[in-house]
Amino acid sequence: MDRPDIVILGAGPAGTVAAMLAAAQGMDVLIIDSGHPPAARIESLPPMGRALAYDLGLQPALDAAFLGRVASIDLHRPASSETRRSAPADAPDLLDRATLHAALHTLARRSGAKLATGRGWIGSSPTPTVALGDRRFFPRVIIDARGRAALPRAIRNAVAALPFRTVSPAPPPAPRMEVTALAIGWSWIATLPSGRCEGALFTDPRNLAGLTATRRRAMLLSHLALAEDLHVGRPCPAALHAAPFATATGPILRIGDAALARDPVAAHGLVHAFRSATHAVAAAATILGQGDASAALAFLEQRHAKACRQAAEGTALALAGLRGESAHPAEPARAAVPPLNRPLRLSRALHEAPVLANGRIVWAKAIHLPASGEDATTFGPSDAATIAHLLDPPAPVATLARRLDAVLPATLGHAILKRLIDEGALVPSDQTGSRATMA
Repeated sequence: MDRPDIVILGAGPAGTVAAMLAAAQGMDVLIIDSGHPPAARIESLPPMGRALAYDLGLQPALDAAFLGRVASIDLHRPASSETRRSAPADAPDLLDRATLHAALHTLARRSGAKLATGRGWIGSSPTPTVALGDRRFFPRVIIDARGRAALPRAIRNAVAALPFRTVSPAPPPAPRMEVTALAIGWSWIATLPSGRCEGALFTDPRNLAGLTATRRRAMLLSHLALAEDLHVGRPCPAALHAAPFATATGPILRIGDAALARDPVAAHGLVHAFRSATHAVAAAATILGQGDASAALAFLEQRHAKACRQAAEGTALALAGLRGESAHPAEPARAAVPPLNRPLRLSRALHEAPVLANGRIVWAKAIHLPASGEDATTFGPSDAATIAHLLDPPAPVATLARRLDAVLPATLGHAILKRLIDEGALVPSDQTGSRATMA
């Protein structure tokens, strides 16, 4: 009977990075993948993703897939005859997706992960199992990294992407990206100095329904200034859809696009893949090490909810920019400032929240921050329990500041108080009120 520690379904960036990290920690890992290599398409990786990948030891894979760093981004709004060109300081890298996949597979195998080819599926007997043909696996943890293939088909078709590639007749001297607002949607194009040009049209799937390859090609040429030597792919789903939970019973951990499919208008898919892989491995290590499984699963749930919010906000912001509306993010919510000369207390009792520490997920004391909805377990060098203790009993801001300053480095106490006030975490209280800092 096959009982690996972890079975991972899907060998894309999320699945292979999770396999590499888990195997490097000594876990017995099996990846099951369809074996169909991805198309050799261009994908972008922002600087924050590059830094994260380097921290995870993925630089060899990024170097192998590197096509160049974007030198300019053109934003076209044909309806208003406006074109803007920028050379962003935070320019993304352009990567070849097929080469990246192959390089990540190599890193995963070198770390000790095993790879099986075929169509795997999740069942129960009565505990969760993974089937591959006639074989059955009974892992202690299942990681679902199959991407959009794991999502309900009806939901996946909310937005369609029509990919294409061609050779630019006038290649730019350095890599360039173009984003164009269209009457039927929008497009993204990347062009390399070699002349390689790839992109996609994003639109309502009804605009592509029933079209032959010839008519899809004609549609692209009618909306975009592309070379006649144009190869058009098949329409594919490109909707923003978040699974209701990042985890399920078993435990089954959903990562990458199996947990969150991002609309490419705010595409940071690789960043989400890398980050969710690290979180899943920390959760798996916690469970396999007889740690607190409830903390591990709660941690993934919270991270998933945050990723959902960020994806929705990023998409809305990018679409607003395409339409010529304000492209500046909204100011963070701030609570009304309480009377600073009256005693203040925490608005909510000190409570437990899951936190990643030393590669494992544990429960830690936290202060709730109402405006952002976050739970803060640390404030600079101090933990939440220490801060809550210094805030008790309730007192005016000047008194609270003196308490913090007596223990914390200079100016840190004032910064912490300002954050708590801005977040609405400090509210008026009389001296005989309830002790909100008690767990």
